[in-house]
Amino acid sequence: MRLATLCLLIGALVLGFAAVPLTVMFMPVGVACCLGSLLLAMLAVPDLSRQDRQDGTLGETYQTQPEA
Repeated sequence: MRLATLCLLIGALVLGFAAVPLTVMFMPVGVACCLGSLLLAMLAVPDLSRQDRQDGTLGETYQTQPEA
C-alpha cells in the first residue's frame, strides 16, 4: 500500500471518530467531518483497486485450485 493511500485512510478514520462527539456538541461541524471522512475514503478507493491490478492478486484470491 502506498504511503499516500495509507494517509488518506488514516485521515478518514480520524475524521470519522471526531465526527461523533462533534455531532453531539455542534451539529454542522459534525456533519461536515462525517462528509469529509467519506470523501477521503472515496479518494483512496481508486488507488487501492489500481494497486490490486498491478500486483495481479485481485483474481487469484477468488480462484479455486483443481483437485488432483
